Amino acid sequence: MLKNNIYSFTDMQKRIHELNELSAQQEFLIQSQFKQILENINPLEIIKDSFATLVKDKSLQENFSTKAVSLGTNFFIEKILGRNRSIFGYFSSIIVEKYAAPLVKKIWPLLKSKFPK
Repeated sequence: MLKNNIYSFTDMQKRIHELNELSAQQEFLIQSQFKQILENINPLEIIKDSFATLVKDKSLQENFSTKAVSLGTNFFIEKILGRNRSIFGYFSSIIVEKYAAPLVKKIWPLLKSKFPK
């Protein structure tokens, strides 16, 4: 702690004023830091920041697109061909899974290059 030599009443008033200003600045700093901590703790902010980090990852983007194509193929098989409704549906779903999925995986990079974001 600094030793201030106070020799008069005006020196004391001046020092009190300086300490009050310092206190106000420190309170403002603490309040702003506390608000920032509360914003960072907010679950919505955590999810938003995590999602933004995930979206920036290129390998994860590729994985998402592959999974989306796979889900689309499975939806097609399930709804259109009726995998569980008949023997024809079952065998046609096996054929589509065996031949269409690898074909889509080969064509997918071409489609992505034709239709950039």
